[in-house]
Amino acid sequence: MIPDYYEILGIKPDADETQIRQAYKKQSLLTHPDRIKNATEAQRLEATKKFQTVADAYYVLSDANRRRAYDSQRPSRSSGFSSGGASSSSTGGFPGGFYDNSDSASANFFQSFFSKGGPGSEFADEDVRSDDSDEGDTSARPNADHVFGDVFEELLRPEVERVMPFWRWIGAASGAALGFIAGNLPGAAIGAYGGGKLGAIRDAKGKAVVAVFKDLGGDERAAIISALLKKVVGTVTSM
Repeated sequence: MIPDYYEILGIKPDADETQIRQAYKKQSLLTHPDRIKNATEAQRLEATKKFQTVADAYYVLSDANRRRAYDSQRPSRSSGFSSGGASSSSTGGFPGGFYDNSDSASANFFQSFFSKGGPGSEFADEDVRSDDSDEGDTSARPNADHVFGDVFEELLRPEVERVMPFWRWIGAASGAALGFIAGNLPGAAIGAYGGGKLGAIRDAKGKAVVAVFKDLGGDERAAIISALLKKVVGTVTSM
């Protein structure tokens, strides 16, 4: 059986690049493990698996060559498509059991599809493989966090900067303390201003936005995901 990446993203097989990207945005936010506040370990694990499968789907369908190779392996069907998103059925709800939209099916598909000699091996992108994969293992699945960060860079950065002026405050506090030692209150004001500016530079350039996002507390990450979901769902539903 093969995962139906079109159904997982909730799109039709003739969807264009824009529709694929918008569908990924919506489904990745809906399945993002940080969206669940106070999640149990089991809930977070289940959400993480779904989040990874959505990233798998986008990785394959967003690239013309990978999509073409995938389509050549995908069983055809004349009916049964549901535009509501990923199926809860282990077979995707299609006659014959061709499709399996579970996380394990997607993992197995990557292992065979992108392995050396597989139909998609020449289109594997090592730059997005999982962090824990072996060096040179092109059959590894894409890193879901990397995919999320790449797609959401433009929307994620202002949300992260809004809730995470970490180095700005650290710099301001440190500068104020040193300034106060050197020149009492006037020195503290000058030191705080200078330290804040240096901290702002560290905030902006020190890390990738997704790395900063992952360093936030659980409540802050959940708030950002909720804010992004409101923006994205509004865009998707208006199309």
